[in-house]
Amino acid sequence: MTPSRRTSFWKLELLDGDYINRIHLCSLNILEEIGVRIHNEELLQRLSSTSGIAVDHQKREVKFDPGKVEEAIKIAGKNFIYYGRDYTRKVKFGYGQNVFTSSAGQWAWIDWRRKKRRHPNQQDFFDAIKLADALENIDVV
Repeated sequence: MTPSRRTSFWKLELLDGDYINRIHLCSLNILEEIGVRIHNEELLQRLSSTSGIAVDHQKREVKFDPGKVEEAIKIAGKNFIYYGRDYTRKVKFGYGQNVFTSSAGQWAWIDWRRKKRRHPNQQDFFDAIKLADALENIDVV
């Protein structure tokens, strides 16, 4: 995707700062109270030795101290570039341009023929990639 077709002349702002802050605070609460499930044993072991992170190996759940999350956000880079395999295609994040991405994956799929929700399969994955790639306004598939 080339920057020339991007809509950098207008600013897409769907939420005001107060609403974004409320979402952030709710996210911190979710990470602290509910946590995330991680299935990779090596990652669970590494996280176990990190202060501010509670790991339940039996449930494979990890909970994060909000202060540690805030520290990580402060030191994280605020902009970065995704390069394509041939390095001529790239997408810049955090450089003042809007970037539209497709989903990294679906945990459920709506089968329109059967009108039922189901787990996605490999063909669904391939179809989703083809669809997102064909959409003009999607920068990253």
